[in-house]
Amino acid sequence: MSPKPKILHQWQQPQKINRFLADEKWKSEKKSIPHIIIAIIVISFPLYIFFKNVSPDELDIPWDKIFIIFYIVSISFVTIMFVVDSFLARFFRTNFLITEKGIRISSGQNVFFVPWARIQGYWLSQHEQFPELTMLILHTKKWKRTLILPEDEQADKITETISERTPKVEPKEPVEKPRTSLTKLQYIYLVTLTMVYSVFLTYVIVETGSRSVQLAFIYLALLLGPGTLGSIHMFGFKCFKDKGIKEATILFNLIACGIIFLLPMLYLYYRYCKIIEGG
Repeated sequence: MSPKPKILHQWQQPQKINRFLADEKWKSEKKSIPHIIIAIIVISFPLYIFFKNVSPDELDIPWDKIFIIFYIVSISFVTIMFVVDSFLARFFRTNFLITEKGIRISSGQNVFFVPWARIQGYWLSQHEQFPELTMLILHTKKWKRTLILPEDEQADKITETISERTPKVEPKEPVEKPRTSLTKLQYIYLVTLTMVYSVFLTYVIVETGSRSVQLAFIYLALLLGPGTLGSIHMFGFKCFKDKGIKEATILFNLIACGIIFLLPMLYLYYRYCKIIEGG
């Protein structure tokens, strides 16, 4: 078992930085709350209409109360989730640790370790919101990491330690391709393919009479569905020449798998209600 590397410096990010980042996090996340609430209503309202109209009177299920409670719980959960997340972020301290092998940055569950061999240089900069704080930016080939230096004499010692192991360079951005976002046309393309794929599989699964064959189709849908969708989406990626489309593939695959099981469930519930009614 190799011995632990010697710790050269260790400090925490100033609390005012955490409060500032938490406030910025809340400003950006609170804009998502109305969108998520609208999405919940748009997705669940057709289900409410479906269950209310399909369910026979003999079952006497209070769908109005069920969906009102569902809306209240869902909207409250989404709001509380964002509020609590931003509030707790004020208390997550970022810890910096410099050892003989590299630099370790930890914040909550996120931990990054940067070996000295990967660091191509560093430069110093003043924080925009807090000019009294100095930032030490580590530069690598693909990204950069920022260290907020402490407000005492330890800052000079930290800078000296880093300068002994990596050169000071001029400020520059990492060589990284910009992330692209999907256009409306691409979203329509992906949603259409996903819906067609899901509806087709649902039709095959439901209309197949043998239960063993249905289970086999469901198994294949789980096993091959995401891969098949991924291949189709890659065709769209080549057409659009936009790598951003690859980032949405996983999301739409999950949506497709959800629809694959949602539609058969609704159909089987419809058949069940018809049997109760004597149809």
